[in-house]
Amino acid sequence: RSLLDLNLCGTKTCPLINVRKGQQELEVELHKDPCGIGRVRNFLLTASPFFGFMGEIIGVVISYKDITKRKEMERELRDANVALERLTTLDGLTNITNRRGLDEYLRREWGRMRRNKTCLSFLMGDIDFFKCYNDTYGHQAGDDCLRALAGALQQQVLRSSDLAARYGGEEFAVVLPDTGCEGALQVAERIRSTVEELRIESKCSPISDQVTLSLGVGCIIPGPDNSPAELIKRADNALYLAKKNGRNQVVIETISMISSPVLECVGIDAASEPATV
Repeated sequence: RSLLDLNLCGTKTCPLINVRKGQQELEVELHKDPCGIGRVRNFLLTASPFFGFMGEIIGVVISYKDITKRKEMERELRDANVALERLTTLDGLTNITNRRGLDEYLRREWGRMRRNKTCLSFLMGDIDFFKCYNDTYGHQAGDDCLRALAGALQQQVLRSSDLAARYGGEEFAVVLPDTGCEGALQVAERIRSTVEELRIESKCSPISDQVTLSLGVGCIIPGPDNSPAELIKRADNALYLAKKNGRNQVVIETISMISSPVLECVGIDAASEPATV
């Protein structure tokens, strides 16, 4: 009696009512504290009709099964799956999202921005002369440098909808949903400045005495005639120009560089600080 929830009586989940209506069996999960000591246990209530000699329902057989252990194992399995999924989308070195997680997130946000008809921006960053840095200071220092720059990206990704990721090697990327070109430029410039402020020594760099970052910005309003690959290409083209023009700078792909006017996205800001590009 301590297990039966009287609140079920007269409701759609009442075992007696449902069985009397002809339902052959009913299963209801209950969460109870049978001993009144603050320890909730899980029970599976099963109700089945009991028939008389003439085939009429003359009663209901109700049984309870303690499924607490099973529910605990299900929770543990669910938590383990969540942790495993997180590991498969996390970069082991920098502890930020990896390429797989980036691709999945970009694909998801692309669909959302397409439905909302709002702008999606993508930043591509590349550490300047990183091979030279690795050769001069060693791979352990190179790994430390990558971790430091990943932290700089995370520091400047201010909104929960924005995503910083390691694109591969010494390349990083940032996804900025609901963000136009002006806002994306501001975020990119903040990231570039933050990397400079890390003051990571780099004697082999021909442009600076410390590690620097070049960034390309792409922005687009997703539609039926474009794709995430096009957005990535725009950012990559801009990054190429940033490196070609001297590095340690932010470049955005402009109308003259592409066939469609991405600057239509301008006006949806992700930050309030003015950019120096």
